[in-house]
Amino acid sequence: MKPISGTLRLIAAIACCSVSLALGQTIVHTAENAQQIVASNQKLSYDGGNKSFQFVGSDDEITITGDCAAVSVVGSNNKIVLDGVGMVQTSGHDNLVTYRHGLNGDNPKVASIGENNKVVAATQ
Repeated sequence: MKPISGTLRLIAAIACCSVSLALGQTIVHTAENAQQIVASNQKLSYDGGNKSFQFVGSDDEITITGDCAAVSVVGSNNKIVLDGVGMVQTSGHDNLVTYRHGLNGDNPKVASIGENNKVVAATQ
């Protein structure tokens, strides 16, 4: 049996959660070193804990304090504020990710698909 790709799992998660998103609910799935959050129109805060995060939704304001390994944002009009991060991925449009520093003194690796997504260093 062929393994299910990450993209296919993401599509399935979005389809399964569409009713909850319409109602403004937040769904969180936590694994040992990763969290997947499905939400829309929410203001949320998390502790980085050197974990990876995947956010799916739109019009969210999310703050992660402390370092996190990676952040993936799928959706539109999200504003994400990070302390420290190793990698940022965005897909969708009009997402803004602001980070204070990359891990190990480097800038984070960035991958972006879509229109008008921005990943920028915070001004002090």
